[in-house]
Amino acid sequence: MIEIVVAYDERDKKLGDYFESCKNDLIATIEQLGGIKNTISEIPAKKCNRAYIDIALKHLKEISFLIIAYMHGTESQLIANNGAFVQVGDDNSFFKYSLFYTNSCLCGKLLGPDLITHQCHTFIGFDEEISALLGDNKDISIKCDNFGITAFLTQDITVFEAYDQMRTNYSQEITKMLSLGDILSAGVLVNAREALVFLGNKDLKKEGLFNE
Repeated sequence: MIEIVVAYDERDKKLGDYFESCKNDLIATIEQLGGIKNTISEIPAKKCNRAYIDIALKHLKEISFLIIAYMHGTESQLIANNGAFVQVGDDNSFFKYSLFYTNSCLCGKLLGPDLITHQCHTFIGFDEEISALLGDNKDISIKCDNFGITAFLTQDITVFEAYDQMRTNYSQEITKMLSLGDILSAGVLVNAREALVFLGNKDLKKEGLFNE
């Protein structure tokens, strides 16, 4: 069984709907998985704080698990409900043995490395400011944001191979945008692809997250 935690800031005034849509898309994929038992813990904005984690999710502290976060970020923290959810300087030992995956801006600079020093298996995120395509192209950004983690969960591959597929998917979507003459949207995707970072164990496979 894989323990999965999905945190998201649906209350954000600008991107709350987008973050929640990313979460819904991922949950739908997970629910369709065959042969993998999993437990999903959803953390909406009002629960995105360390007090909730320490009480409600304390059973995860010494086991492997997968955490996905859809929210704003800075170089040193993830932000939800106008407050810090995870940040450098806190006791981040809770995330020991986790695969940490996020679409938050900038946090690959300092927060990602900090999580790795706390024995997080792997961190996948972004180390620069990025944007999401909205409107008619919203589903393209959602697919790009979720591509790596869905590839990891649905295929027999390592997490680094999933990351590599994620970058390839960005390139394919960029080519499509350019063929349509949508240079602005292509530029948004190029920036995201180039800001994508991988830290930690390249050889981790989903079996490495299995718990009894």
